[in-house]
Amino acid sequence: MTYYLLEPCRTSAGFMSTLKGEVRLDLGRTASLLRDADYEVTDAGPLLVVKKEVELTLYRNGKTIVKTNDREEAEKLVSEIYSLILPERGETR
Repeated sequence: MTYYLLEPCRTSAGFMSTLKGEVRLDLGRTASLLRDADYEVTDAGPLLVVKKEVELTLYRNGKTIVKTNDREEAEKLVSEIYSLILPERGETR
């Protein structure tokens, strides 16, 4: 699976990632998968707020906003999240 990591996010301090190709996430299933992997997850209706060391907002279409100024940290977190919730899509990046 490949994604784009854009710098900076237009609406907040951090990085935005979007998937190449269309995705429609089941946010209930996604929240369960992330909680099982020890992420703190808050269901905020049309999106999930996910946190471990860094906070990430995850939208139904797979778009993420990572709240960090560290590009390497953002790439690592996005890769981890995508590999957990979209394993059938293959490798990230």
